[in-house]
Amino acid sequence: MKHTINLLPNALKPQLELLTIYTVMIAMMLSFMSMFGMSSYMDHDKRLLIMERDALGSEINRKISVLNVINAELENRLEDPMLIQSTKSHESQLKQKKRLVAELQSRDPLLEHSFAELLEALALNHSDELWLTSITVIGEDMLFAGHAAAPSALPKWITQLSKTKYFAGREFDSAKLQLKDEQLVFELRTSKGEDTR
Repeated sequence: MKHTINLLPNALKPQLELLTIYTVMIAMMLSFMSMFGMSSYMDHDKRLLIMERDALGSEINRKISVLNVINAELENRLEDPMLIQSTKSHESQLKQKKRLVAELQSRDPLLEHSFAELLEALALNHSDELWLTSITVIGEDMLFAGHAAAPSALPKWITQLSKTKYFAGREFDSAKLQLKDEQLVFELRTSKGEDTR
């Protein structure tokens, strides 16, 4: 059973029309708004880029002006006599200190080996065939002078001395043995092995 009666034929029924003035106006308005939004966004972005460019340009100009000032100062600077005098004074003091350090370092071996240790080494390694008449010690150099009963006594005594702690690493640079007044007289010179003079 029908509840509604349709008195209009299909040809007279109202149809939904999409292309009307109203829909066209809405579409135009939406496209206008989207174009306006896009142009606003692009303008804003462009303004930001221009501001950034201007800031970078002003920073570059500022740095160029600072650089020009520094270059002008460098070109116009004069030698400061007080500074030169102070530098020379410091250089002189440095040379003196280096000289002092070198002098102290050259004395280190003398502190390691005292004169008492030398005499002890000589006393513990004495020989009945020779005797010393003088001992001269200047820094690392030593000069022994004495008499020998026989020429073979000197090499034996040197071999004995080389085994002692005091004479370890030392070399005898020169040795003289001659006959004077019917006695054999000798002279021995020593120095540090790694610093042969």
